[in-house]
Amino acid sequence: MTYENDVNTEVTENDVPFDIPEGYRLMSDDEATEMAKTLIEDHREKYEMQEVVDSAIAAGQLNDVMRNEFYYEYMHGGRKVQGLSASMIKHLATVRGISEVTEERVITESDEKWEYEVTVEMPDPLNPNRMMKRSGFAEATKIAFGKPDPFAKQKAHTKAFRNAALSLLPQDLIIATIYKLAKLVPVDWHPKALPAPKASNATTAMKRCFAVYGKHEKDILEKHGVTREEFGDAIRVHYEVGTRKDLTTEQWNELRKSLETEGYGNVVKSIIDIAKTTPF
Repeated sequence: MTYENDVNTEVTENDVPFDIPEGYRLMSDDEATEMAKTLIEDHREKYEMQEVVDSAIAAGQLNDVMRNEFYYEYMHGGRKVQGLSASMIKHLATVRGISEVTEERVITESDEKWEYEVTVEMPDPLNPNRMMKRSGFAEATKIAFGKPDPFAKQKAHTKAFRNAALSLLPQDLIIATIYKLAKLVPVDWHPKALPAPKASNATTAMKRCFAVYGKHEKDILEKHGVTREEFGDAIRVHYEVGTRKDLTTEQWNELRKSLETEGYGNVVKSIIDIAKTTPF
């Protein structure tokens, strides 16, 4: 009999049932924040998905032993994906009194794969005389990377148990465990400082363009009877952008070269015409 009672009771990090191994500590909230910033910045500037985690491990930012056994994380689409391994789920299940109902196990074998359906149970927190049951399914192919996988059957069983146990474990406990494992670091670990942000190529090109414009501003404005604001708005209109900050490196370079041309190039002339004829 399956009872749909709510098992998502409030759990804090202090309730996570594993001890911090010798030689390790939990990073502070401030350190965790800096760690997240570093990973995101590394991913944005240098890495793709799993490489950002490999980089963090190599730099001593994650405890690879604990990560491989109990916890995983990687970057996907600019977001950090975190989760608990099957071995940690089994540990949490054991602590919470969740066990497999072996007589209800369903195993299916084909030429290509193993399939498992596993049922787990635990005492109902609201009525210990009743048992709550959940089922989980998983499969594993017999061929991995072109070779027979001798562990395919065990993988299917382990994943099926994990999937079933997850539906009985409080979500707060899962979140708290992930958070605690993510903060586990060697005692001498320190978050690396983020490098000072580098100016983008577009920003550099804009500064160079403004430097040239400054030499010609008086001539442009007085000779053609336009204001600085009108000329600036005309640049935006000419390049069809929302703000001048949206201009590309190539566009800033084009404008600079037009300013440097004797008598001004076609781009500057077009911008002057827009400034003189367009009501801003």
